Amino acid sequence: MPRIQIPKKYRYGIEKIITLDSAIFENLIDALKNSNPSFHLKKLADTVSLKIKEKGIEDLTKDDLLNILEAIVSLYPLQTYFSLTIEDLASSLGEALAELEDIPNVTEEQKKIFEERITILLSIDGALYVASKVEELLFEYEHLFLGSRIITDIRPVFDPDLNKIPAGALIVHTLKLEYKQGNEEKDFYIALDTNDVKKLREQLDRAEQKAESIKLMLNQAQVSYLDVEER
Repeated sequence: MPRIQIPKKYRYGIEKIITLDSAIFENLIDALKNSNPSFHLKKLADTVSLKIKEKGIEDLTKDDLLNILEAIVSLYPLQTYFSLTIEDLASSLGEALAELEDIPNVTEEQKKIFEERITILLSIDGALYVASKVEELLFEYEHLFLGSRIITDIRPVFDPDLNKIPAGALIVHTLKLEYKQGNEEKDFYIALDTNDVKKLREQLDRAEQKAESIKLMLNQAQVSYLDVEER
């Protein structure tokens, strides 16, 4: 089996999985099984938190829950990349757990509990699995949009006699597009006139209309629309 390392950013969530009370863990599993898929893990954490509190459990905070969900979602790509069964992945993670200095003195019993819980969590074909696949699909493109800005300038048209005031002026817009390519953040600039801005607005409005039409079709087909608008 491959040697897997647990990134530092996920170790707190991993530790919470180990130390959760058995009753809380069982309620967490039940809540995840009965939650609708969502791209936003924070939104999913809010939903699961409410379901757990309905059972009278107050010991698991939303932040702790979000850390757990982020740690679990990060494991799905590992399983695919190494072509591992869930059980083999859990076993590899158990070995990685024993080497962590952040979580010292992990006992064999804790390691066993951790592997069992990871197996259970990854076996839920629901909200967490869908969240991991949505993120994978969204970010598999070569260029990812990060942001934009439009800078508007006045460009004077000078008279041949420079002692006179300008003969006229143009309004020119510069569209700055920021994007990600691989691990690099880049940008480029495009000059637009007023007609270009109008066309761009019309195309964006049309894109929104097409999205609404697709949402209606998905609703009629009873397929969940995974909202990424607040990403």
